[in-house]
Amino acid sequence: MTVDLNPGQERRVRELIDSGVYKDAQAVVDRASRGQRRREVTRSDFRFWNVPSFSKYTIVYDSESRPWRIVRILHGARDIRRELRRK
Repeated sequence: MTVDLNPGQERRVRELIDSGVYKDAQAVVDRASRGQRRREVTRSDFRFWNVPSFSKYTIVYDSESRPWRIVRILHGARDIRRELRRK
């Protein structure tokens, strides 16, 4: 899995991993078609996976890229459309 993160994102991902998200992210890695597309949020072919062990977070990933990549890990209170427009 290839993920490009800035230092702040990397720190947050480590926190999430410590809280059990890693296990669920690995489930997505093992089966990239697991998440759902959400056309009402984005026209991109991103998939969305709600993290079972940390229910307030969603993993947004691009299952069409090779290797596929995690685009964002977002808290449910965030404006997902706005976050996906940000680079």
